[in-house]
Amino acid sequence: MKKGFLILTVTLCLSVILSGCAYKDIDKRFFVVSIGIDEGKEDENKVELSLKFAIPQGSKDGESDFLIVTEEADTIAEAVRLIKSDVDKELDFAHAKLIVFGEEFATNKEKFIDYIDFFLRRRDVQKIAWVGIGKPNAKDVLNIKPKAERLPSNTLFLSFGEIGSESIYTHSKYLFELKRDLESEGVSAYIPMIEAKEKEQRFEINTISVLDKNEGELVSLSRNQTMIFNMLQEQRKSFVEIKKDGEKDIVSVEVINVNYDFDLNKDPKKIQLTMTVRGILEESHQNLSKEEREKIGSEHLKNELKTLLVKLQKEKVDPMGFGLHYRALNTGDEEEKIEKWKKIYPELEFDITVNLDVMGTGTIEG
Repeated sequence: MKKGFLILTVTLCLSVILSGCAYKDIDKRFFVVSIGIDEGKEDENKVELSLKFAIPQGSKDGESDFLIVTEEADTIAEAVRLIKSDVDKELDFAHAKLIVFGEEFATNKEKFIDYIDFFLRRRDVQKIAWVGIGKPNAKDVLNIKPKAERLPSNTLFLSFGEIGSESIYTHSKYLFELKRDLESEGVSAYIPMIEAKEKEQRFEINTISVLDKNEGELVSLSRNQTMIFNMLQEQRKSFVEIKKDGEKDIVSVEVINVNYDFDLNKDPKKIQLTMTVRGILEESHQNLSKEEREKIGSEHLKNELKTLLVKLQKEKVDPMGFGLHYRALNTGDEEEKIEKWKKIYPELEFDITVNLDVMGTGTIEG
């Protein structure tokens, strides 16, 4: 009798605990799939928060439906609470895989860094959520509804996760990586750009921007420069152009090896960078020998690399993290090393060597 009474008491206690406000059933939750942050429209000192909720469609196969709720407030936390007053269900951030910052918002360095702190402190926001800069703004990016999209924001998830299309122009960035780069001396934070094409209802993700920590400005790279950067940073498969007399051949790159180092003993103001590229001829419009293709392609890629590195140097940004490499190679006080690097970087010379190996001509010769 006592044992039965004890079991009944425990059961009643558990039912009281589980029925409290700490737990909400699935049908009483709104699942946030992506988040947009923009400058306030009424007051630029405020922040405009947009949350994109997935709406379950039941048996409607192949359709994507969502709800976007936007509020403007002094802080993100306050905006979240205002949005909660606009909807009838509890907000659940556990499925939020993407955070988009508006282009104007991202150029405000202090505000940008401060508001990233909010997402890192919340336990229910994934630290491996992807981040991007929305063009013209974050809300427009969230509003895009591609025809082939079956789940809200899934087009962007597939692109950044590389489980759908794999592109040499698309670069993924996690929230924790962005925070680390913003706080580390010797490396500049870079973020993919997501441009909303409203008429076509699609995204264009083929460039990145580098944040100048000192000036708070965004240094935008072109599509071709983004491709070269991805080859350097991630050693990702790409292609090499072989141009001669107005004609162009294309080598599909299968293997990339990149090595760089400082020769501190001889010349501390020089970086020796070597890139070895191996690929197969993918498209040919010229009757060239293997040696000619390799020579022309190597020279072309070398010029592209130097143009990119010099551009980043002139803009005083270092997304490659050469400064971190320099700090790691030297002993002494960290502040002194950082100050010394800031003097060295503007005068740094890039000694670049590119070795292109055309391993084959595909399924035909020539």
